[in-house]
Amino acid sequence: ITSWTNSNGNIIQNADALQAQVADPGVYTLTVTNQGNGCISSITVEVDQDIVYPFAEAGQGALLTCTDPVFMLDGTASDQGNPFTFNWSTFNGNLSAGIHALNPEINQAGTYYLTRANTENDWITVDSVEILADQSIPVVNAWNDLTLHCANSSLIIQAQYSDSGNNYQIEWNTLSGTDTLVNSLNPSIASAGQFELVIMNTDNGCVNSDVVAVIEDFIPPVADGGSDYLLTCATTDLNLDGSSSSQNGSFSYS
Repeated sequence: ITSWTNSNGNIIQNADALQAQVADPGVYTLTVTNQGNGCISSITVEVDQDIVYPFAEAGQGALLTCTDPVFMLDGTASDQGNPFTFNWSTFNGNLSAGIHALNPEINQAGTYYLTRANTENDWITVDSVEILADQSIPVVNAWNDLTLHCANSSLIIQAQYSDSGNNYQIEWNTLSGTDTLVNSLNPSIASAGQFELVIMNTDNGCVNSDVVAVIEDFIPPVADGGSDYLLTCATTDLNLDGSSSSQNGSFSYS
């Protein structure tokens, strides 16, 4: 007959078999009885416990912007050296460099997981860090190309449909031409050229631009009243001939 007993452990299965299952540390005694002669033998075994979890610390979160498009995760506060191993992973982010280092580089928002394992007791600990992103590009609309002409020798650029406000920086660049525009969404223009509107979101450093072209049309129409005429006693009236003038326009004599 065999039996297992314990004073401070926990036998959960097969206490009367040669191989019992226990769930707690402690001192366990195996007793074997010879039913033929009544002799008894016993032996004790001690079960120790190693449930030290490895410490995993994935570090602080961050905000990715156009100014700071990459970030280094920080797992250096975790348990290091033998017998600990580590691994970084993500389902919705991107580990762009150093995936096997404690400080990998990431370039996409998402949740990043640091898994630490104790190879001596097979315990695993996982910690996560959330990376956010603000990389929205400003809306820039310099509007339609413009034409300066005799009726409108200066115009106002209509760029008011672009993003604006305290966190937007507005700048005009003269790509061609001579005018230097005021840094507003509605500057006046009085000469031809190409002008670039650049808007930066000062919160995240994101920049966008658009170009408006301004052309000139100051070509005057041709006014040709024909040759000089002479009224006489015989010719008291005549028809003036302006047919050599520009045809597309309005006409008047004075």
